[in-house]
Amino acid sequence: DEYGNLELLAGYLDEQLPKDAFQAEVQSVVAATSYIPAQAQFLNNTQVHQATSNGGGNTALDLIGQQLQLLAQQLNLIQGGRSNVPQAAAQQNSTPVAVHASLAHKITPDSQLSKEEVIEIQKPFGAGAKIERQSAALTEEQQVFLKDLIVRYNSKTKASKAYTQEHRAYMADPRVVSGFRPSTKELVYSIVINRSKGSRLWDIDGNEYIDALNGFGSNMLGYQPDFIKNALIEQIETGYEIGPQHELSGEVSKLICEFTGFDRTALCNTGSEAVLGAMRIARTVTGRSLIVAFTGSYHGIVDEVIVRGSKKLKTFPASPGIMPEAVQNMLILDYGTDEALAIIE
Repeated sequence: DEYGNLELLAGYLDEQLPKDAFQAEVQSVVAATSYIPAQAQFLNNTQVHQATSNGGGNTALDLIGQQLQLLAQQLNLIQGGRSNVPQAAAQQNSTPVAVHASLAHKITPDSQLSKEEVIEIQKPFGAGAKIERQSAALTEEQQVFLKDLIVRYNSKTKASKAYTQEHRAYMADPRVVSGFRPSTKELVYSIVINRSKGSRLWDIDGNEYIDALNGFGSNMLGYQPDFIKNALIEQIETGYEIGPQHELSGEVSKLICEFTGFDRTALCNTGSEAVLGAMRIARTVTGRSLIVAFTGSYHGIVDEVIVRGSKKLKTFPASPGIMPEAVQNMLILDYGTDEALAIIE
């Protein structure tokens, strides 16, 4: 078949037909998108404009107003662009719809905050990337030292640097850019580990390290202690099912209750899940919505706990992409102070 697909057929028609053959129809379609037909105006134009441009408006209403306008335009296209809408109405409807400020939220500290509070709120939170776009001026001696350090460090960890560069385009990991400064950018990449035992780690260049952080606190028994390794191998051979109840669940829950003194245990995949569950239980039992956390504490990746507070007891999202409303039921206090205790009581 000579014109067996749409692309071939379109090419043939483009060659055979005059260039302005469909110009009138194109113009009518463009014109149709610039106004809303009278029969499709489900909301009064003035009401829609007020709802979407009022800074204190309801976000849901804003979105509904925009969706109705888009729907009306689509109906107009389906009807062939026919409408008797006056020119004034068309101009009014072509006014750009204002989007509620919270839809394009950025962390903007309150103007009443002190300079110290503004600086604190704008600091990276948790594992967020810590990036500086400018570097402090270095003396000539410092520049010589830094240049030598970069050469030696890159030589010692060249495989880790190459690995980071190879996977940078598709690996979303803040650690590969955290600590970035223009003057030290050649040093900013993660050391890639491929082996561990006890307190020691080995990278893909063969360098040996002592892990003073114990896996950020999770490896209090060290890497691959024999009794844990053997138990894991045995369980892998037996099976590790997800979904059905496992015969070890009850025994593990009982041991945790005995160890902690708690009445019951819920087994979770992550600490973030455990924190979220604890907050829900607390609110259910007490009937209260406010949760207290302390300055500098970390409670996982749930939006509500990625939060900073001010001395005026206001709370702010500590990461882009978190809505201000998500943290309004959190109160951030300084740990171990009489003032914090008085507020809690």
